[in-house]
Amino acid sequence: MLWTCGDEIVERYTLQMDQDGPHLRRAAAIDFRAVAGLADAQRPWFRFTDEVKPVVLCGRPLLLVTSSGDGGVALVDASGAGCVVFAAPLANAHSAELLPDGTIVAAGSIGTDHLVAYRYAGAGAGTWAEWTSIALPHGHGVVWDQVLGCIWAVGDATVLRMPMPGDGPWRPLQTIALPDSGAHELTPDPITGDLIISTARGVWRMQVDSCEFVGFDGLAGRPSIKSVSIDPRRGRLVMVADPGEWWSHGFDWTQGGQTRRVRFGDRIVYKVRWNRSHQRMAASTQEAKA
Repeated sequence: MLWTCGDEIVERYTLQMDQDGPHLRRAAAIDFRAVAGLADAQRPWFRFTDEVKPVVLCGRPLLLVTSSGDGGVALVDASGAGCVVFAAPLANAHSAELLPDGTIVAAGSIGTDHLVAYRYAGAGAGTWAEWTSIALPHGHGVVWDQVLGCIWAVGDATVLRMPMPGDGPWRPLQTIALPDSGAHELTPDPITGDLIISTARGVWRMQVDSCEFVGFDGLAGRPSIKSVSIDPRRGRLVMVADPGEWWSHGFDWTQGGQTRRVRFGDRIVYKVRWNRSHQRMAASTQEAKA
């Protein structure tokens, strides 16, 4: 199962293979121009969606969505046509993550330049309010690490390792310099547990134990990669590259050394995510170390 974003519509697809290559079948769509739970004044926040992550809270399947431009972060009921259960403005929001206690953490680029946390009021109230933040120039990526119990975030030439927010000052556990500037994508490799980070000039694999960087497979020297996602079950990779604009009309799918192009016609594609591929899997990491 794949999720795509890029314009006002977030879509879920199944990917099928035949002798002619990969084909997509649309299974669901959420259109922010019409989705329930948004006021008319909030809809312009979600003109250019740039992140979609399937998450679960209190057993409820949800989607975390962020958007560039005027920007915002939203949590959407993933069943049926969807319904927005939380939305907040955040200029140039580029990524968000749901923590185990229900806190939402979002990374905002120019105009925000912070990592922002929204406190969850609990299953009874089901509401969120802005809680705390920390400076992160050109914030573009954030993921929860369930193995180490920390947050990873990237902005420009920096990786931050952050604790869960508390009642005191929110300070980094570790600040790591990237080998290049222009950080964009941050996603775990669910097979090895490494973090995959794209920058202006290439894609890197960061080993979380040593914080060492090596080039990421065949994408090491590829510039302006917007999205990388690895299927946690089969290891299939999907990738969106910048063709000269900030978006694309398709994505590349790779398995067993073979790469195929999947086209979307005139639809804008910014990121493609395998279901639950944004989490660093504890079992996979332990197996990789064994």
